[in-house]
Amino acid sequence: MFCQSAKGSVLQKLATTIYDIKAYPNESEFAAVAKALIDKHPCLRETGSQNGYDGWRNSIQFKMGNYRTEIRKAGGEELLINSHRRSRYRPDLPSGRSGIKKPRRAESNFLPNFPTGESSDSQQVTHRMLQEECKKAQHDASVVHSLMLKTFALRRQKIVKEYPPIAVMQNEWPAFFYPSEVTM
Repeated sequence: MFCQSAKGSVLQKLATTIYDIKAYPNESEFAAVAKALIDKHPCLRETGSQNGYDGWRNSIQFKMGNYRTEIRKAGGEELLINSHRRSRYRPDLPSGRSGIKKPRRAESNFLPNFPTGESSDSQQVTHRMLQEECKKAQHDASVVHSLMLKTFALRRQKIVKEYPPIAVMQNEWPAFFYPSEVTM
């Protein structure tokens, strides 16, 4: 029999690793992780299940849900914006998931946190530098690209939280519409 505290540690490590790759994996991805775990460590095979990993798949799914809840409570922006959980403690939040589906990497509601050591103010300073560079007649494409990479989190927060019209985006983020940035 596998020790419960060891199983909890394994599940916590799996949840952390899975979350780094994808916040909302689907059923087949959970099954693939559980199968890989059993293939790598045959001693973890469950004797009562058909394929030996059904219980692990189920446990990983629940652990991921709990892990997302922990991240949301700790202030993870992506999960806060997408959970839309109204409660008596947070009545300011909109009602449950009005028109928002679960985010997946590279979809419209993917919302990363600011990079380590960065804040909204430091991102605004970088944004102003980017605007000044774009105003130049001969702007340096490599500088524009590096500034666009640095301000990705700020840009995503503006898009997801404020839903600005395209005309506003063209004024505030002109480099966003450069062919070199679109094809990158």
